[in-house]
Amino acid sequence: MKKPGASVLAVLIAVMGVGPLFTYSLSSLSPLVVERIGISAGQLGLLAAVVFGSAAISAQGLGRMADRISPKLQLILNFSGTVVALTIAATTSSFWALVAAAVLSGISQAISNPTTNRVIMEVVPPQKQATWLGIKQSGVPLSQFFAGMFFPAMAIWLGWVGATLSAVLIVIALTVYGAWILHQHYAGNTPRSQGQQTEQSPTDSEVTDSEPAGEGTALSTPVKLPHAVIILTLVAFLMGFTVQTVNVYLPLFAVEQAGFSLAQGGLTLTVCGILGMISRIWWARRVGAGARLSTLLLAMSAGAVAGVALLSWVQLGGPGALIWAAAVIHGLTALGGNVVVNAGVMKVAPPGTIGRASGVASMGMYAGFTVGPLISGLLRDISGDFLLPWAGAGVSLALTAGAALWLRSQQM
Repeated sequence: MKKPGASVLAVLIAVMGVGPLFTYSLSSLSPLVVERIGISAGQLGLLAAVVFGSAAISAQGLGRMADRISPKLQLILNFSGTVVALTIAATTSSFWALVAAAVLSGISQAISNPTTNRVIMEVVPPQKQATWLGIKQSGVPLSQFFAGMFFPAMAIWLGWVGATLSAVLIVIALTVYGAWILHQHYAGNTPRSQGQQTEQSPTDSEVTDSEPAGEGTALSTPVKLPHAVIILTLVAFLMGFTVQTVNVYLPLFAVEQAGFSLAQGGLTLTVCGILGMISRIWWARRVGAGARLSTLLLAMSAGAVAGVALLSWVQLGGPGALIWAAAVIHGLTALGGNVVVNAGVMKVAPPGTIGRASGVASMGMYAGFTVGPLISGLLRDISGDFLLPWAGAGVSLALTAGAALWLRSQQM
């Protein structure tokens, strides 16, 4: 049995990054999308809301499924949904076709956290799990970084269709590679290391292949999830509201308010993404070093408030260069929230329930991802500027701090 190494970690990063690629493609090219499809900022927000709404609706069920089917099959389902969504986006100029693609994209990415959390718990040594968690979570901002660089540049060179179909080819290649790597570490639904170290009775094998005997099962009487999972789900919702409000509208805001070019607008996402990769690893190491989750969330919330305050300042007439500072702060703070939430879930979830617990937390996160862009887009259309959307993001961060204090009362 091979020990999990860089190849497995690369696959986990890809699983986290491929799912949101459809959304980031729309965001990084938002000025072009608005012009090409003939939609408003509110409708752009609706597309993001549909993505994350479908993810929120399907997250809990897919989380349960993640405890039952092989990680290789989960990867194929995840990546296939993204391939179909991007293909639809490349070949249509219909808003409603994009809505259908958004539904597929949301469903496919909803299983990414349960899949990757399960693989880490099952094949990675305990002393390395916190670091791996942070690195695999960096797949999301890596996708953001990639989209901000790739799609505007390719659209200038090959147009919308060429840029999107090029991304499809990349995802197909990642699907083949990822399935091959996971096959080396899983025999069906069972980690190969587990198959060598433990023997299950026939009854155990019939119930579940994904957990050692005696730990309960995901298919028999469900184990009740701890109250802390619900609190962490609330945190995921509130942080998700702010994260996607900024992710979806930052490039459009930069172009409309500060006069950035299409490439410069996409580059704001790149800045968020590259710093988000670094910050997620850093926050995960703080978790691994024993820092309290509530302390980390309070620090994130305070920093992220400063970022949306800078965006509000730009809207009120401040220099456009502050957008870059806001992007830096957003990447270093708000984008790290999901790492802390997942670390908390992995810490408190009973054996055999990591997929289900991750699915519940993911449902909260995707619900925040849904509501944030939707409400912010409506506020933008009603008011004519982004002051109210940025204020709404600030309120959500204040509530996140309140939820963090609640976690502190639970000794977390």
